[in-house]
Amino acid sequence: MNLSPAYLKQREEWRQEGEVTLLLRLLRRRFGKIAPDLEQRITSLSIPQLEALVDAQLDFSNLDDLVTWLSAQS
Repeated sequence: MNLSPAYLKQREEWRQEGEVTLLLRLLRRRFGKIAPDLEQRITSLSIPQLEALVDAQLDFSNLDDLVTWLSAQS
C-alpha cells in the first residue's frame, strides 16, 4: 500500500494534535488552569518534544518546572 505524502503529513498533524490534547489534559488535571501562552508554547512543540514532555511532566512539582522545561527547549 502506497500512502500519499499529503496523507502522511495529515496523519502526523493528527498525531501531534492528539499528543497536545492529552498532555494539556494531564497538566490541567495536575496543576489546574494553564496560561494561554504556555498552551501556545506546548502546541508549537514537535512530536519528539511532546513525547519528552509527557515523560518530564511526571517529575514536575509545579508549573514553574514546566516553564523551565519549555525554556530549555528553545
